[in-house]
Amino acid sequence: MEEKQVVVELKTLQQEYGIIKNNINKYNTEIIGGKKNNVKNIIDLMNKLCGDLINVTTNAITYGQEVENKNYIIKYKLLKLLKETDTLYKIIDEKNNEIRNLEEKLESKEERIEHLEKLNEIKNFYENNL
Repeated sequence: MEEKQVVVELKTLQQEYGIIKNNINKYNTEIIGGKKNNVKNIIDLMNKLCGDLINVTTNAITYGQEVENKNYIIKYKLLKLLKETDTLYKIIDEKNNEIRNLEEKLESKEERIEHLEKLNEIKNFYENNL
């Protein structure tokens, strides 16, 4: 049962209950002869209405519990997703650190190669000029 439907039914039943209760009070103060049957009919109707109110209230409570359970499941899944996301960010950070370390090693090797190339040029210059 949808929440709006429960609310509408509950309000309608509450209004009907109020009207019947007012009528009962009116008839109880004005019982005259044959009107006793009317009071009995109104009391029977009120008892039926009370049963309907209990059913609608029970449905509303059940619906509320279903919504609460669904919210709990959603919160649990969101927390799980946040933990997984946090783990992924940690893995990404580790991989980024590895990449930075490799880049630093590469730069160091490139500098070493440049240095060796310069030394080789100097060596070749001396060999050719001596």
